[in-house]
Amino acid sequence: MNKVNKYKFLLGDFKTVANTINNKIGERKTTVILPCSLHDLAQAKNNSFYNNIDIYTTDSMWLTWWFRSKNDFIIDRVYGPNLMILILEKIKNKKFSSVFLGANSQALRNLRKKTLNKNHSQHYLLIKKSDSNKKEQEILNTIIKIQPDVLWIGIGSPKQAELATKLKIKLTKTTIFCVGAAFDFITNNKSQAPKYVQQCGLEWLFRLITEPKRLWKRYLIVIPNFIFSTIIKKLFMFNQPSRQIKK
Repeated sequence: MNKVNKYKFLLGDFKTVANTINNKIGERKTTVILPCSLHDLAQAKNNSFYNNIDIYTTDSMWLTWWFRSKNDFIIDRVYGPNLMILILEKIKNKKFSSVFLGANSQALRNLRKKTLNKNHSQHYLLIKKSDSNKKEQEILNTIIKIQPDVLWIGIGSPKQAELATKLKIKLTKTTIFCVGAAFDFITNNKSQAPKYVQQCGLEWLFRLITEPKRLWKRYLIVIPNFIFSTIIKKLFMFNQPSRQIKK
């Protein structure tokens, strides 16, 4: 297992990465974890708050394949919903306080039914895209007052990374997970791509077909532009003439 590049990807087999992250819970410092997709990397280019993420995992099969090509050890996809399910199982018998911050009221209601735990102090908070800055700050202040051991942020990127960054400096012992659509997938509020579709790297196409109005720009413009610009940049750097050091 290893950490690489400025985005601090934690690489390895799923079990080892998940156990390493699980061991962060309960530490006397706040850690932000982001299962990272290509969309996140595309957003990170113009949003500096991504630099405040402490641990990135390979949420995308395409990222997983890329890291495998660069390393000689086992690297699994560490997918947000799977990571969330495993961590919830690992901490179920511990006396923790948890906050689930989501953007869909139905998903939060369903999540409450699945995650209710007598050992935990649990809070389910709704934050909407249409919320005013004042309303958003009230929600963040509620979380700051709770000072949870674990905070799950289940909203889209880059907003979840932005909120995690705002909260990081105000929370003293919280492990923050930015898990995107995990609330919806775990509760079956949205259809999840079959495993074989995920494994062959076509989950993006499944999601585009099921949510074209919401996701067309992400998968047809933002990510292709990011990939194209990255390839061009690499080619440009590769074709730069070498410079000889004069004696």
